Amino acid sequence: MAKKKLLYFCSSRSSFVENDLEIITQKYDVSVFIFHPKTKFYTPFTYCKQFFFILKNIFSADAYCCFFGGHHSLLPAFMGFVFRKPCIIFTGGTDCVSFPSINYGNFSKKILGKITELSYRFATYIVPVHKSLVLCDYTYQDNDFPKQGFLYFCEKLKTPYTAIDLGFDAEKWKTSDLKIPNTFITVAAGLKSQYRTVLKGIDLILGTAKKFPQAQFSIIGYPDNYILPDKPSNVKTYGFVSAEELKKLYNQNEFYLQVSISEGFPNAICEAMLCGCIPIGSTVGGISDIIGDAGFLLDKRDADKFEKIISSALQCDKRTLAKKAEERIKTNYPKEARVNKLLDLFSKIIS
Repeated sequence: MAKKKLLYFCSSRSSFVENDLEIITQKYDVSVFIFHPKTKFYTPFTYCKQFFFILKNIFSADAYCCFFGGHHSLLPAFMGFVFRKPCIIFTGGTDCVSFPSINYGNFSKKILGKITELSYRFATYIVPVHKSLVLCDYTYQDNDFPKQGFLYFCEKLKTPYTAIDLGFDAEKWKTSDLKIPNTFITVAAGLKSQYRTVLKGIDLILGTAKKFPQAQFSIIGYPDNYILPDKPSNVKTYGFVSAEELKKLYNQNEFYLQVSISEGFPNAICEAMLCGCIPIGSTVGGISDIIGDAGFLLDKRDADKFEKIISSALQCDKRTLAKKAEERIKTNYPKEARVNKLLDLFSKIIS
């Protein structure tokens, strides 16, 4: 029996996308369209290319699938609605939130917010990577909305949804005994941008690093050869690193930092925990559920509180917590769980 055909739309082939494509292609024939205009000026042209891509495949495709809501999900959701073909939208973070103080999130932008909302209303089903992206209280910092999630910004949305957590391959991210004492690492792409620095809590990390000269902090995500002004001597920055290099760095560091203002279900913290890093994270998105009792949680974006947590972390029972962190991801977020839930949901939606 021939596989059913899916049209898959995304803005880039990120690790999230690649992981889910690996799952979906087990059961479906998938054609991918990457919606990535070089500049805003090219966005209308990219819409045209996408329209003709859909038109070309409209009779052979059984369903549409979009990773994240936004410009690239509007036409698939609308065409699916018109031609009665299922459209499934995966939401991951930025497409469910609004932080006007740093101009972050689809719903902090008037046009993009409306496009995202229309996508969700036309869609057949929404699949967030964590329940917090549906609706949650937000208390980590006081500059923005007291709640986040697509239901908060899309009033009376009736599209059904099911949250399916990400899953991780424990064999790929094995731990080792190469840990260097008093070392911290974090991963955050696009750090040349000031808003990304604040969004990912890098400013908090840089300020706190100065107070712990006995510790070493590694930050991955700056452009290659980027010179960070006033960089503390105990901070090392990296540009792009391969998956193997990243695994090596995780295995060298004792702690992983994820003190972002907003997250969905961050991959990096889970991968680092599988490599035996003790997690320290903000209470946003799925981070609290990920860490549980296997690390440290920062409940407010406050430098003094963060400094106290770093002090406590340096004095904790590192061996016990590192093992607990590793086992927590293995037990709660195995890759097989997402594979089974995702394929089961697809089989129910795509008849």
